[in-house]
Amino acid sequence: MAASTLSLEAFAGEVTAFLDARAQRRTIGAEDQVHEDDYAEAEVVAAAKAWQHERFEAGLGWITGPAEYGGRELSVDFERRYRELEKDYEVPNTALLGAGLTIIASAILAHGSDTGRAKYLPGLFSGDIVACQLFSEPSTGSDLAGVQTRAVPDGDGWLITGQKVWTSGAHRSDVGEAVCRTNLDVPKHKGITIFMVDMSAPGVEIRPLRDATGEVHFNEVFLTDVRVSDDDRVGPVDDGWRVLNTSLMNERALVGDMNEGRRDRATPDALLDVMRELSLLDDPLLRDGLADLIVRFRVAESLTKHMNARLQRGEMPGPEMSMTKLTFSDNQERLVNFAATALGAAITADSGDELSFPWAQRLLSGRSMRIAGGTDEIQRTILGERVLHLPRDQSIDNSVPFRDIPRSTRQAQATERG
Repeated sequence: MAASTLSLEAFAGEVTAFLDARAQRRTIGAEDQVHEDDYAEAEVVAAAKAWQHERFEAGLGWITGPAEYGGRELSVDFERRYRELEKDYEVPNTALLGAGLTIIASAILAHGSDTGRAKYLPGLFSGDIVACQLFSEPSTGSDLAGVQTRAVPDGDGWLITGQKVWTSGAHRSDVGEAVCRTNLDVPKHKGITIFMVDMSAPGVEIRPLRDATGEVHFNEVFLTDVRVSDDDRVGPVDDGWRVLNTSLMNERALVGDMNEGRRDRATPDALLDVMRELSLLDDPLLRDGLADLIVRFRVAESLTKHMNARLQRGEMPGPEMSMTKLTFSDNQERLVNFAATALGAAITADSGDELSFPWAQRLLSGRSMRIAGGTDEIQRTILGERVLHLPRDQSIDNSVPFRDIPRSTRQAQATERG
């Protein structure tokens, strides 16, 4: 059926038939507390890729995308309807594919060459390619314009050398979107170029970093004379700041998109199930605190839906996307703090209580959301300067070529900004 004549009702029937044939309907209860971390990471990755592949083959992997790259060319309403229906089924969590499907694909689609789009977009949305962001560096913090990883011309390609850090999922990724400096003789925002890097290429070294939960999410990545084709360049040379902003705004939308969480994630609904099972709802103070959280999450969910609708209508993301990221990080910290108060010692003492103890991991990781996707301080600066038009903070002179800025000054600014 042509996209222009497909009704939401017919689409919902198609989706329901697809899900009924491949998944069990979700039931509410203790089983919702099971985490992917209870399984080997390789199994989680394989399950996510397989499920994304099934969706793609059924025409549900990229509902709003261009048909030439495997998309369905349907409106955001169809995407939203699919999400609503899928929430009622037990399906593999594809969150680990989120960077590729949202952040990186958006940059390739908007700025990549025809060759690059054909090379990466179908693979990303079919689950055959897992991607990560090679953005942050040890000496630049959240000041991505101060990136020092160099890319220099080499024949018909480029050689990339530098170090990245806090790269989520690098150890399980096939490609990475690398932010590189290609020109030292212009102001720092104007000498950046973006490349897609094969994470298995010679010269790529990945060192996992274990976090407070005992798991590996982040990595250091060392790049030593890594050769990339010019076809793997995303956008014009030295125009990477514009490309990067497309990725960053979609990253904030992706983090904020977690406001529309499933019941097995850290949400007030998931905590409500636990508190009901443990007979904690008789306490009026706990009920009041939980109600406050539910309201905050519902407001954030509405904001996220509004922002996503704009993105999926083809509108370029703007600085207001920082609002979705801020509401998510604030809500997550409020939620895990309240969970610690409500559940007491059971949240940290593994007494066999399968309902409370999983929240220990959420407590340890919840506050990290104030850093992920750009620090809260960076988001507030963006909103203040670019949405509210408040006076800019003092900073180094952006008209100075990058090579003329002392390294100590770049490091001091990066520390100050995040």
